[in-house]
Amino acid sequence: MSFRVLRGVIAIAFGLLAYTFISGAPFPSEILWVPNVDEIGAALFKIYGVPFEVASLIIVVAVFAAIYLVRRDVA
Repeated sequence: MSFRVLRGVIAIAFGLLAYTFISGAPFPSEILWVPNVDEIGAALFKIYGVPFEVASLIIVVAVFAAIYLVRRDVA
């Protein structure tokens, strides 16, 4: 199996995993009624913690991919 196919399979698997985590998160307007800052913080960490971490992981992978693509081989 070529690396191109393997990268495609990994990308699809990662996308499905990210979609699984993000699709379970409620719409943000559901917590806008919370009047207390402590309750807002608790809701952000309990409800939106996993989608936030998935998004941050995607950003880190994108940064490393950009660095890898821009890197020039010095011989």
